[in-house]
Amino acid sequence: MSWIPLISAGRVDSDALSESYRDQMLMKQNQFSPRERSVVFISLILLSASLVYYSWTQNCKLILYQQTCERPYERDGRLEMAQMLADYRGKGYVIAVTEAGLLPYYSGWDAIDTWGLNDQFIAHNGGITMEYLDEYKPHIIMFHDYYSPLVPPRLTEANLRQRWFSMTILLKTYAEENGYVLAAVFGDSPYDTHYYYVRNDFEDSKRLIVQISQFRDYFYPTTGKRSINYAEVQEP
Repeated sequence: MSWIPLISAGRVDSDALSESYRDQMLMKQNQFSPRERSVVFISLILLSASLVYYSWTQNCKLILYQQTCERPYERDGRLEMAQMLADYRGKGYVIAVTEAGLLPYYSGWDAIDTWGLNDQFIAHNGGITMEYLDEYKPHIIMFHDYYSPLVPPRLTEANLRQRWFSMTILLKTYAEENGYVLAAVFGDSPYDTHYYYVRNDFEDSKRLIVQISQFRDYFYPTTGKRSINYAEVQEP
């Protein structure tokens, strides 16, 4: 049994094929009228211009809310808050914080990472406790969650089983039961916010409460938009 060859034996004349192909292409080109060729040419120019414009806008996408395209990062209120708190470094102040990056690093304050990534006790214990907070009596308690004075947290069993939610509720409860002042709840939406509680019984507490509550350059990190302080917004 043998297969029927798909290509007949013998040498193929490549020059003849090339010449035939060129003839076919010339015939196709001649089928276009001058007007049609102009339309194709203009379309190619417009397409090229669109690609150039798209590339240029993409270079500025990452800095949509920045003041200039030269700035290499978006504004983040946590950084600028930390820079303000840095004026108080060296006084032994402690901040308990869920955002244990920019705030502790740039403020120079001692910090409790309430989520436990940088805290041996919390990591081994499975979560922060009231007793652990009471050992340090933090001067500021800061946390991030998805509620606000306008959209209060829903204390359902399902929500409280979520580790992050139960952690922030514990921080909120500790602050309110121990006389902390709610200086600010920053966010560009009441559904996604940063809480700042300040202890009211140390040397710089009154000054810090005023500075945090009047902080106007708190740009929310996920959007880059200037935040509203929902602690100052009255419930409807």
